[in-house]
Formats: sequence, C-alpha cells, structure tokens
Amino acid sequence: MTERIGLLGAESSGKTTFAHALADALNNAGTPAHVVPEYLRTWCAQSGRLPTHRDQAAILRGQLAAEDAATRDYPGHVLICDPAAITTPLYSRLYFGDTSELDTELLARYSAVMWCDIDIPWIADPLRESPQMRARMHELISQYRPVFESAMGHDIPLVSGSVDARLRQAWQPDLPINSP
Repeated sequence: MTERIGLLGAESSGKTTFAHALADALNNAGTPAHVVPEYLRTWCAQSGRLPTHRDQAAILRGQLAAEDAATRDYPGHVLICDPAAITTPLYSRLYFGDTSELDTELLARYSAVMWCDIDIPWIADPLRESPQMRARMHELISQYRPVFESAMGHDIPLVSGSVDARLRQAWQPDLPINSP
C-alpha cells in the first residue's frame, strides 16, 4: 500500500508550501515523494466559478480520484495530499452549514495526518475568503481533532512556525512517518 500523508489546515495556513518542502526533504533523503495538489483549485479553474453546496460531492470525488491516480502514477512514492480529503466536508460545514455526518473513514487513506497552524501571515488569493474565515476553519478543525485522532488511532500534530520548524516537528519520534 502506498503511504499517504494528509494535510489539514485552514486557508493560507502554509499547507502547499509545507507539502512541497516535505516532499523535497523526503526525496533528498532517498524516499521518493510526490505532492497531490488540491483538486478544488482544478475544479474552480475548469468551471470558472466558486463552488456551491451542490458541488461539494464532486469536489470530494475529484480529490479522492487525484490521490488514487497518484498512487498508480507514482508507485512506491510517499504521497503528500494537499489537503487531506476530509477537508472538503469540513469546508462544506463552514461555508454551507452542512450538518451531514463526517465520514471519518476518509482518514483511513492516510498513514499520517498533520495539521498546519495559522501562525503565518494570511496571503490573499482568489479562492481565499479572509483572515477571519481562516480562524473559523482553524477552530472547526480544532473541534474535530479528537474525533479524527480517535478514528486514526494516533495523534494529529499541529505543525507551527517556519517551514524548517514544521519539518522538524514532522519527524518527531512518536509520529508515524520515517525521518530522513
């Protein structure tokens, strides 16, 4: 089975930067790694608009399909999924008030999940709402963290600080990924 690392985090929490730095660190250490990018960005570019609540299921299917395709296209690689698929239903809750049960089985896809802190400056982007929305999403993840950790059977670390600091935190001895 391909090892997958899923990233959680609000908008502008450094997920993409961290994902690429983690892949580079693993590759440089001799462990092949590949970043699976956020399908939402592809979906928005293809559709020419922001998603509605009705679009959330298709976006989730697209993220899962992108991860599965990367498993086939990059055999033997550690996949860093930016973001973990459960992010889509979390955003659906935040933006659309979706009250359906979260499928924590989505977390079974990952050998590790890491949560990116919002301790870096917020950067505007056409798909980003605001620093306030970032804080609301961070709080939502915080609320679900115990549920997610229970489903995974281990802690989900909050990685904070600079990219280098986040990489050091990613390789703590008690985390389920190997240190380069």
